[in-house]
Amino acid sequence: WILFEMTVYRVVESSSRAISWLGTKFPRGWLDNRYIPSPVKRNIQNGNAVLWFLAFSLGHAFTWSNLVDTSKFVLRTSQAVAALHAACFICCFLLDPGTIKHQDSNSERVDPEDARYCSTCNVARPLRSKHCSNILCNRCVARFDHHCEWTNNCVGANNHIYFLLLLVFCDTDMIICLFLLFSNLGSILSWLSCIFLLLTIIFVWHLLVDQIRLISRNLTLNERFFSERYEYLADSNGMFYNPFDQGMVKNWIEFLGCGERRWLKDHVYTTETLSSTTGDPENSQGMPSGYEETSLVNGL
Repeated sequence: WILFEMTVYRVVESSSRAISWLGTKFPRGWLDNRYIPSPVKRNIQNGNAVLWFLAFSLGHAFTWSNLVDTSKFVLRTSQAVAALHAACFICCFLLDPGTIKHQDSNSERVDPEDARYCSTCNVARPLRSKHCSNILCNRCVARFDHHCEWTNNCVGANNHIYFLLLLVFCDTDMIICLFLLFSNLGSILSWLSCIFLLLTIIFVWHLLVDQIRLISRNLTLNERFFSERYEYLADSNGMFYNPFDQGMVKNWIEFLGCGERRWLKDHVYTTETLSSTTGDPENSQGMPSGYEETSLVNGL
């Protein structure tokens, strides 16, 4: 069942990638995500989620039912972590990642020729936002991090914290399952399950560490990989510069939603607006020391 669960993980991810790949191979209009009815998109997402949850539930249930000489404390801990793992997955799947809506984007005050204007969604894109062209999404997301095929949803300002918790509890859950399997080895399938679990643990751990590093620097995955596209991430010499970094503590406070700057609620369009929310005491304009303002007309 552990092997079955790991296989379903890969099937869910691969099916999402295949749908997105097909959307790029057909001529515009033949398989355009804008013309796929919303119920169809939602059914595809729901089908993958149900398949994952079924494998998740059955895999854990059969694993727990076949344990021998396992303490109740370890078993209850495994069940609690698995429940948190499932809850975080549901949150990442169901929650709106931070879709930018037309009535909230000040679109009527933005020139359509401006690169910050999304003609597909007909909205003005705030700083750090991005249009997700995945065939199941097709929307602009505030503080866009990446599109996750695992949850069939984007990771953005509204659900990023749940994605981080998903990685934490997923890795913890698999580590506990690995411990339980090692304690009850009895067949070749148990050994194969341990190998698959170990490889997946390493992969998820890598994702978790990467996310922690980015959050500590107040960067998104999208900004790290495509920093050359955004003028606001470059100094006057064209070198990479991060104007959002306020120090690790303040960066985490902002990420947890406790800071003054909220990327979903307070749409930031220019560095002038950004400067009023950073509050650096060493800079009368509020920008981090050494920051030289850049134009954002072509930076989004």
